[in-house]
Amino acid sequence: MVYMEIIICLVIGFLVQGGLHIWTKYMGYEMDRKFHLIGYLGSLAIWLVAFLRFDVSWTGLVLALVCSVLLTTSLIDMKYKELPDEYNLVIALLGGCFVLMYIDYWERLLFGGLIAFLIYFVLMAITGSMGAGDVKMSFGIGLFIGIILLPKWFIYTFLFGSIFAIILVIIKKKKKEDVFPFGPFMALSAIYLILFQI
Repeated sequence: MVYMEIIICLVIGFLVQGGLHIWTKYMGYEMDRKFHLIGYLGSLAIWLVAFLRFDVSWTGLVLALVCSVLLTTSLIDMKYKELPDEYNLVIALLGGCFVLMYIDYWERLLFGGLIAFLIYFVLMAITGSMGAGDVKMSFGIGLFIGIILLPKWFIYTFLFGSIFAIILVIIKKKKKEDVFPFGPFMALSAIYLILFQI
């Protein structure tokens, strides 16, 4: 019986990612085969982990769904250096559902979203190195990880982003003045925290 549930879970993950790829194309973002493969494999892993951690539940469904959206959004940002407003809205709406599901913790979850938004807004205003899409996405992510996990998310995001940027500069794939998409590091750090530490 458990094997059947795992298969169903993987099929749902596959269908969700297929739907996200269709929507991505509809919005005008053409992704090549490599990005499609990463999306499908990543989404299958996400749905499997969500099932193993949260079993068949509304929590597991919402968390797996938002992680698939975050993964797809990060792939778009890697190629186009922008985060679609449509996906940021979906992340925020799913975050709102999550807050309602755990209404006893609404303050720490809501403040997580608001503080994440304010910090990224200030960083964008001061440095100019982040886009409005990063700021919008931070709000939705904050609703899931809440104020408790917010410091970890910032540390992981900036640590992974810095290491990646340094490696690219060292191997001469990028120059110091080049623009690096920051969304993938925000999204992947959030996926890790959502799936393993919530």
